[in-house]
Amino acid sequence: MNTSAVSRRVPFAILAAAALVVLGTLAGGHFYYQSQKEHITAEKKSELAGIAALKVRQVEQWRNERLGDANTIFGNPLLSHHIEDFVRAPRRATLRTNMLGWMRLTKESYRYTSMTLCGPAGDLLLSTEPDDSLGWGARESVLSAATERAVRFSDLYIAAGTGQIRMNLAAPIVRENDPSRTVIAVILLRIDPAQYVFPLLKTWPVPSRTFESILFRRDEEGILYLSDLRHRPHSAMRFRVPLTDTLLIGVQSLRYGPGIYEGEDYRGTPVVGAVSSVPGSPWYLLAKVDRAELLAPLEKELLIAVIFVVIAILLSVTVIALVVRSQRAEYFRRRLETEEALRETTASLQTAQLRGQVGSWRLDRSTMNVVGSDEHNRIFGLPPGEPMTPQRFAALVHPEDAATVSEVWAEGMKGNGFDIEHRIVVDGSVRWIRSTADFEFDAGGTLAGGAGTVHDITGQRSAEESFRSIVQAIPTAMFFFRAEADGRALITGANPAAGDLAGAAPERLHGRTVTDVLSMLDLEGLPQLLAQVASGEVPPQRIEAISRDALSPRYFDVTLFRTGPGHGAAGISDITAMRIARQKIAESEEVFSKAFSTSPLPVALLDADTLAYVNVNHAWLRLYGYERGEVVNRTAEQFSVFAEPAAQREAVDILRRDGVLKAYTATVRTKAGELRYGFMHAEAFTAAKRRLLLTVFDDVTERKAAEELLLRTQEKYRLLADNVNDVIWMLDVRTMRFTYVSPSIMKLRGFTRREVLDQTLAEVMTPGSFAEVQRRLPERIERFLSGDPAAVTATDEVEQYRKDGSTVWTEVSTTLTVQENGELSIIGVSRDISERRRADENIRRLNRLYRFISSINNLIVRVKDRPSLFDGVCRIAVEVGGFRMA
Repeated sequence: MNTSAVSRRVPFAILAAAALVVLGTLAGGHFYYQSQKEHITAEKKSELAGIAALKVRQVEQWRNERLGDANTIFGNPLLSHHIEDFVRAPRRATLRTNMLGWMRLTKESYRYTSMTLCGPAGDLLLSTEPDDSLGWGARESVLSAATERAVRFSDLYIAAGTGQIRMNLAAPIVRENDPSRTVIAVILLRIDPAQYVFPLLKTWPVPSRTFESILFRRDEEGILYLSDLRHRPHSAMRFRVPLTDTLLIGVQSLRYGPGIYEGEDYRGTPVVGAVSSVPGSPWYLLAKVDRAELLAPLEKELLIAVIFVVIAILLSVTVIALVVRSQRAEYFRRRLETEEALRETTASLQTAQLRGQVGSWRLDRSTMNVVGSDEHNRIFGLPPGEPMTPQRFAALVHPEDAATVSEVWAEGMKGNGFDIEHRIVVDGSVRWIRSTADFEFDAGGTLAGGAGTVHDITGQRSAEESFRSIVQAIPTAMFFFRAEADGRALITGANPAAGDLAGAAPERLHGRTVTDVLSMLDLEGLPQLLAQVASGEVPPQRIEAISRDALSPRYFDVTLFRTGPGHGAAGISDITAMRIARQKIAESEEVFSKAFSTSPLPVALLDADTLAYVNVNHAWLRLYGYERGEVVNRTAEQFSVFAEPAAQREAVDILRRDGVLKAYTATVRTKAGELRYGFMHAEAFTAAKRRLLLTVFDDVTERKAAEELLLRTQEKYRLLADNVNDVIWMLDVRTMRFTYVSPSIMKLRGFTRREVLDQTLAEVMTPGSFAEVQRRLPERIERFLSGDPAAVTATDEVEQYRKDGSTVWTEVSTTLTVQENGELSIIGVSRDISERRRADENIRRLNRLYRFISSINNLIVRVKDRPSLFDGVCRIAVEVGGFRMA
């Protein structure tokens, strides 16, 4: 053996092994990073879903509270009586003063913007605001409530004149004890959503740099954002996006329903968000964070993976260096080099057998045992070096293949050898092997020995089964055929889709000709083409065919290809729907042309490369005052509508960088010199192999003036919005201790977050409230675990201790949820309702006083003598006024 050649081969083998170690290390680092990425993404998506559900619950609870306020007015017979008195005599000073006092008390107690008493025909009778008037939206709410005799809650709208965002709540007043339920008046409550709903969306229960909660709904023009956007101030009820922008999470949720989506937000920034619908309203709530923030924790994991990979590579390089140095020293010791070469050759053979899953064996004639290589023994489940006896081999052969294998071995040992595929059972699992053998005989013809190979083909068999499964499952009709000498193509196999096309079971197609089965298709020269493809005379063919049914023709895509010598396959797909789709695309292009011409918005088409005007619509010509001939074929530099050249250069730079221009604030100049303000939108697309640029100008000159007025009015509401703070918390049901409390707990109870986390539930509540929770919570949990949806959420009033020893009444909205570890927990929101309870008590006291005074007035009218009057007053004082007799 050439020792220098051996010394050169050894380092290369080691280098190859080290390279595999490095590649394995890189693959392991990549797998670790991907698994951490999937875990963190799933965890953050679950957190977003919980926050969205919490926000929706809070908005829904707020709406229910407002409806509860209106239903209290609607269902109060005593209030109906007094309002009827006022309607009959609106100029009586006493009635007017009392009614106005009650309305102002209710308005201030429940934080409404205004409270107005209206007639059923929409006329204004009395209002808490001196200069109040009924706009179109308010009058519509009044008329709807009066007509339907039910409480009506309007959607968000922008008030005319003031430009403020408002909602209306209308409660009809029905005449007391009137079977026909005649409506005598309507109470109109105006609501400012900036007092609670909009500030609620700006809070987030966990730390986040890019969080945002958004209310939106669908309208005729696309998606309308109902609340202010974090990165687009003053956009509530004024900013829309089209439904054609399918990358937006909001558009995706309208197509596929509420859920968790990955996409873009209104800025075009990649985000992850959870969308939920608000029950009882057309609103949707989107809770989102930037995808970059969501993946930020991966930076640490990536650093760990990189460090691990670098260390592994350095170790590999060190090992390679030591091995190479050792091999060079061995180069000068010929005997040791020869032994090393022999060991290397043996190891290479074992490695090749292991990687190729091919083992070798030889037959010991004296014992009839088979002595196999390590890979041979691994395939048969034997320890290395252990020979295989005939009995052991017979026990490993699959029972269904035993007779065939025994017969093949017997015939092979007569001198012909064998090549057979069969199954063996090793440790309870079935393996497919391919076994080959050659036998040696002495001069007298007696068996002297033999040798062969064993190849584990389990993976190959699995791949073949997978391929057959795929062929059986695909919707394309697959016919496998064999070309005969007489020019016929006989079917040897077909999948279910082929059976459906031919109108027969796939197994019944075997032996029939392809032309006979496909007689419903108009294909000339098919037999010759099938023979040419199977023989390899022509490359794979793809043609279109049409069915022979003239009334309702169907179109098919036929692909012919060779699978082996004299064999081929035909794949047939129904493309009727695709051809119809192409026709619809042509029709949609015609619709686009008409929409372009008739659009009320100024639209222009430019060449995306030269920025030359290709066409402009009538709205564009009306806005700018030009004739079409003055514009078309001129470039944007030669004919600019921008009032400032720098703005045009900036817009062009954005388009060339991003390919799209979204809501770019621009000032344009008309032919007459008038300045108009608005948003420029532009996006490039390809039509007829030409890149075009579609631009739209949204003229908001009049709206801008209204927005400036809105900016001046918003400051006075900011202080109120900053002080609305509910307490958000999470409770472990098993330990009955808080696991999370928001910082606003200090304002509500005077305790720090750490102090509350150390308290038990009994220390938080008064004994009466704690006893009520102990009584109701187990039964609710039992219903929740049994699948009762009504047990998921609940709202209770609880009296809690403050740090100074006083108590505070709170309204607690809770949601039962199961964590990822299977533990049950409660997510809740606590709200201070002390002021509301005092207001309710004042209203109840006033109502009792009204009933007392009204009863005495009625008594005075009926009674004629003083004793009866005195007795009646005493009785009314006890029964109606709630006084005690001495």
